[in-house]
Amino acid sequence: MPKMESGDTIDRIKNNLTDKLTELPFIGIIETDRGVHCSYAIATNGITRIAFGSLDYSLDINCQQTSDAFLYARSQIVVASRVANLSAPIDCVTPDFFHPILCLLMHNTLNHSVLVRNYVFIQNKFLL
Repeated sequence: MPKMESGDTIDRIKNNLTDKLTELPFIGIIETDRGVHCSYAIATNGITRIAFGSLDYSLDINCQQTSDAFLYARSQIVVASRVANLSAPIDCVTPDFFHPILCLLMHNTLNHSVLVRNYVFIQNKFLL
């Protein structure tokens, strides 16, 4: 469920679904400042797990997409998940399309590339 901002959202959604669908696991995606603020209420109201949508969150609070900018939101979501006895939250996707490992996986044109124990060598150059 994207854009989770309150604890009663799941109840409203489940009231409009058939019984079979309400038995499915629900992952609540927190993507806004209001969602972070209500993360405990969201975590304790019928979801299976929380995910953090950092891209929309950064737009909502007008911040850079950095670990420091996301630290508070991530911490709130982790604590809310733990207190509600949920599995660990799902962290955000990465918008870093130019990371060496992602480039290696995305492009088959790097014929002389090798991934060895988390290090990337491209044409005899150490990148990571």
